[in-house]
Amino acid sequence: MIVILETNFILELVGQQDQSAACEELLALADSAAIQLSIPAFSVIEAGMKLERNRRERRNFVQQDVTKHARDSGNRGILRRFETAIHGLETEFARADSDEASRCSIFV
Repeated sequence: MIVILETNFILELVGQQDQSAACEELLALADSAAIQLSIPAFSVIEAGMKLERNRRERRNFVQQDVTKHARDSGNRGILRRFETAIHGLETEFARADSDEASRCSIFV
């Protein structure tokens, strides 16, 4: 049996979203040769574009939004605490980017 997958399948797996366990089951079935998976090229490209938009939005959130609010506070103590939080966000988002990239590598 051939199972045709879509962009959401990739996004579920890469983002480890709600339905990622079901997607993993499909991959396991394909590994056991019970089914054959087919993913249209446009789905891989579309998922890659969506993931890149998400990465850009996360960076912009930290670099622009959070940083702007921290500066607008004008209070040095608050600013120092914000800097610590910003650094933590940057670290977590970098980790999320890396994790997504490694999970996405099975599609390229």
